[in-house]
Amino acid sequence: VYLDRLLAQCAEHLSLLAAPSTLDRVYDFDPDAFAQLIDTAQRSVPLLVLDVPHIWTGWTKNVLVKADEIVITATPELANLRNTKNLVDMFKRLRPNDPPPKL
Repeated sequence: VYLDRLLAQCAEHLSLLAAPSTLDRVYDFDPDAFAQLIDTAQRSVPLLVLDVPHIWTGWTKNVLVKADEIVITATPELANLRNTKNLVDMFKRLRPNDPPPKL
C-alpha cells in the first residue's frame, strides 16, 4: 500500500516514482532519505532500477554505494570521461567486494 501510493503505474509490470512535476521548490534530501523506500521496494519487486540524477549529493552517493550493480552512462566527451573515471575509481574504493561499475 505504501508503494502503491507513491508509484505511478505505467504498464502491467512497470511503475515509476517520478521526479517532482514543478521546480517551484528546492528538493534537498537527507542522505538516508530514500533508504526505507528502496528497502520496501526491494522486498516487493523482483527488480528495482534507479535512475539517479546527474548531480552529486549525499543521497545519490548513499544510494549508489548500497546498490547491487551500478551502470554509468556518459557521452564520449573529455569532461564526461574524466568524471566517469573518478566515479569508477571511487566506487572501487567504497565497494571493494562488489563488481566494478559497468560503463
